[in-house]
Amino acid sequence: MATSASNLKIFSHARSISLPTSSHPLLASADEHLRRLKSSEGASACQKLDGLKNLYEYLDDVLQLPLNQQEVSGKWDEEEVILDVSLRLLDICGAVKEIYSQMKESVQTLESSLRRKRSGDHLANEVEKYMFSKKQLNKMMCKCYKELKRAEKNCSIKKDC
Repeated sequence: MATSASNLKIFSHARSISLPTSSHPLLASADEHLRRLKSSEGASACQKLDGLKNLYEYLDDVLQLPLNQQEVSGKWDEEEVILDVSLRLLDICGAVKEIYSQMKESVQTLESSLRRKRSGDHLANEVEKYMFSKKQLNKMMCKCYKELKRAEKNCSIKKDC
C-alpha cells in the first residue's frame, strides 16, 4: 500500500512547564511566624506565647479568605446532603420493614382462617380483609418506591452541582 503525504498524520507533542502558584501574602506571613516560633528556643515563655498569639491571628486571617470560606461551606453542604439522604433511606427502610411485617401478619391470619375451615361467609370476609390489606400495603410500597426515586434524583442533582 502506498502512503501519501495526505494520509500521514504528524503528531507533535507540546510540552509545558508547571510553575508553583504564588501563595497568598498572609500564608507567607503565617509561615514566617511559624518558623520564628519554632526557632525561638532561647526566648522566654511570654515571648513564645506572644508569637503563638500572632500566629493564630494570621491563621484566622487565612481562614477568612474567600476561597477558604467557599471550600469550608462546600464541604458542609456535601455532608448535609449525605446525612439527609442517609436519613431518608433509613426512613424508607423502616417503612418497608413495617410493610413486610404487616404483610406477613396478614398472610398468617388468612392461613389460620383457611386451616380452621369455618363457614363460607367468614372465610370470604377474611379473604376480603386480606385483599384490602394487600391493596393498602401495595399503596404504601409504591409511596416508598417514589420516595426512594425522589431521594436518588435529589442526591444526583446535588452531587452534580
